[in-house]
Amino acid sequence: AADLLDIPATYGVVHLRYSEAHWLDCDRLRESHVMLDLMDLKRQAGLWPLPPSLGTEGTWPGPATQDGLRADGASWDGPDALDTVFAMHDALLSFDGVSLESMPHADYWTEHFMYYAASGVGMCRGLEGFRAHHQIPFLRAFPDRDAEGHFIRISDGPYAVTGGVVTGTHSGEYLGMPATGKFVRIPVMDFYRLEGDRIAENWLPMDVPFVA
Repeated sequence: AADLLDIPATYGVVHLRYSEAHWLDCDRLRESHVMLDLMDLKRQAGLWPLPPSLGTEGTWPGPATQDGLRADGASWDGPDALDTVFAMHDALLSFDGVSLESMPHADYWTEHFMYYAASGVGMCRGLEGFRAHHQIPFLRAFPDRDAEGHFIRISDGPYAVTGGVVTGTHSGEYLGMPATGKFVRIPVMDFYRLEGDRIAENWLPMDVPFVA
C-alpha cells in the first residue's frame, strides 16, 4: 500500500519472506537478528535487477511433514540435529580447490533433499541441483569463503537453526555481479529439517543486497 525503500507500492498481495532470531535475557530482548528478502519483494513488484535465477523462484513451502511447531513438550529420542548440521558444515569447508568430491557433504543429506535459498539463488532439489544452482557458482565467486561464527545455533527434535556471517573475496561473477576483488561479509541463516540423521529440507535466508 506504500513504497518501501526503492520498491514502489503495487497495491496488490505480496509475500514478504523474513527470518528472525532473538536473544532473551530473562524477560527482555537483548539482541535481535531480522532479515527481509527484499529481492523477492522486488521480483513480485516486477523490478528484478539480476539475471534469471539458476534455481526456481517462488513462495517457500513450510516443512513437508507439517510439524514445524513443537509446543507439546514431547520428548525426542533421535540424534541431535545440530550434530548432523555441524558435520555437514565441516564437510562444506573442506574443499581442496580442485574437486567437489573433496567435500563429503553428500553424506549428510537425503537423496532428494529440498533446498530453499533466498531470491536470486532460488530453490533446487537434490545434490545435482544444489551443486549447479548454488554450490558451484558460490565457490567460483568466493573460493576462499569462510565463516565468522554463529549468532544462533539451536535444535529442537528433527529441526535446527544456525545463523552467522559468511566471508570471502569476491573473485568471480556472482548473480550477475562482476568480480570486485573486495572482501565481503554475507549475513545468512539456515533452518533445517532432518529425517533421522540426514537433512531433508533446508531454508536459507541470505542478505543478497548486502553483497552488492
